Amino acid sequence: MDSDSPMRSEADGQVPDIPTETTIEPPQGFTEDGSDEAVMADVTVMPDRSAGAAAARQPAAMWIGAAAELAGTFLICSMIYLIYSLCGAVLGLNVILVALTTVLVYAGVTAMLGRVSGGHFNPAVTVAAMFTSQTGWLEGLVYIVAQMIGAIAAGGVLAILPTSGSVPAETWLAFSVNGFGKASPSSPYLAKSGLTFGVSMAVVTELMACLLVVGTAVATMRRNGRPRHGHALYMGLAYGAGVFLTYLVTGSGLNPARSTGVAVFAHFKKSSVDPLGQLWIFWICPLLAAAIVGLFCIIADMLKESARSAASDPLQGSVGFSEEPDGSDQVFDQDAQEGEGDPRVDPAEGAAGESTTVEGYQSQGIHGRHAA
Repeated sequence: MDSDSPMRSEADGQVPDIPTETTIEPPQGFTEDGSDEAVMADVTVMPDRSAGAAAARQPAAMWIGAAAELAGTFLICSMIYLIYSLCGAVLGLNVILVALTTVLVYAGVTAMLGRVSGGHFNPAVTVAAMFTSQTGWLEGLVYIVAQMIGAIAAGGVLAILPTSGSVPAETWLAFSVNGFGKASPSSPYLAKSGLTFGVSMAVVTELMACLLVVGTAVATMRRNGRPRHGHALYMGLAYGAGVFLTYLVTGSGLNPARSTGVAVFAHFKKSSVDPLGQLWIFWICPLLAAAIVGLFCIIADMLKESARSAASDPLQGSVGFSEEPDGSDQVFDQDAQEGEGDPRVDPAEGAAGESTTVEGYQSQGIHGRHAA
């Protein structure tokens, strides 16, 4: 708006005296080109030191996160191996007790270390986070390696379980090793009726449970991979619900690292059914669930962006030009024009010569840009 145009005062309805010419001292870095038409800017753009510092810290943060993933996976897997083995061998099949302890273990460890790494502790969760760009690809691969190391180390904890001629290691491992058919925890009970949980039942139940776990993980993580409020509790509940569905069928894999760690240990104990031969199902189902969740999130984001673009007014949020009666032009924000009056001059502040906002930039003592 031309600075010569009248503006009425809200107090007395009179036209205040507004200076028609404002002298501006160019700040450092600005030079005048000798004419009265414009003030040209000669600005030196300084490098963003904060971004450089963040980039320098990124490798360190990645390795710290990997260490947290290793420690967290070790704690989760070792406790699950021991609890499942002890409860099964001493108390028999008790799905409620196993599910409750699973909720507490995952929720507790995620609450303890989740803020450091994001609280994955599961290669399937990490892969889904990589698909949704919540975790970088290099960082994700490092996390998966750390999770596998932690899980395999946790398998060695089972060596502390006592064994004898009547209670061999296979008795303990029967309730913590993942498998189907004769390797299912409920196989001794179903054999009396001539039934068995085959590969089809194992695939369906594991895939459904993994979809729940991975979907909950992605939904409760921010775009930068940090956990949202309540992430630990939701993850514990998701794993607990997955155990209810899968424990009697497969011993509840839900996590490729958890399945691999105990399978490696049981392989060297010469179990009747080699768990490494059935391990493929406990990798394919979680990774397939991660791919499905990641694809769903990508499609959902594309649809939201398309709907947002179609519903928005092409003039809103854009920068346009308003032609003044005297031929001068000014740049202004269309969103602000739809709001409270003319955004180019604030009547409360423009009259006092304090500030004027143009496209979100505030300049002191400037009532407008006008050409001579």
